Amino acid sequence: MANIKLIDQATQQPLVFATSENDAVGIVIEEATKWAETNGFSNVTLWLEGERKLIVQIEDQEPLHSWIDLDIFRQGRAADLEAQLDFARGEFRRRVVGYGKFDR
Repeated sequence: MANIKLIDQATQQPLVFATSENDAVGIVIEEATKWAETNGFSNVTLWLEGERKLIVQIEDQEPLHSWIDLDIFRQGRAADLEAQLDFARGEFRRRVVGYGKFDR
């Protein structure tokens, strides 16, 4: 099973959501888990930078330039997540084959 983590970059601690947001966040994390498993990734970490920007890290590579708005999780917008993760997957693949130096 894929491991999806949301971590505050400043404190290095897992993100804590309001109780009212837990169901929405759970739905989106479940969707992220399915996406990761479908694409053969065992670890996806989303690092909170600032107040709303989740920087994507796939596997143990350095974090990507791709990011996801925290509101996607808070509002349970699972449909919006897949496109963002697909974009990050493309950047990840480019980086793995050596084209990462061209991504800015």
